[in-house]
Amino acid sequence: MASNPQYSRYSQHARRSLAYSHWLAREFKHAEVDTDHLFGGILRTEGSLGYQILAELDIERSWVEETIHQLHP
Repeated sequence: MASNPQYSRYSQHARRSLAYSHWLAREFKHAEVDTDHLFGGILRTEGSLGYQILAELDIERSWVEETIHQLHP
């Protein structure tokens, strides 16, 4: 995914978040990446602005990943 030209304009943090999002979807055996996977991907990208914002809102990665599992069994 990282070598895909459509992602070349994104920041390193954005590409990393997307990669983690795809990984989460595969890990949970989901056919597509949804917004909850994106939240999980952002929360795995420490140092990104998205991570900092979600951390300030006290949104934890473990809660997001548990919610993904509950919403998409």
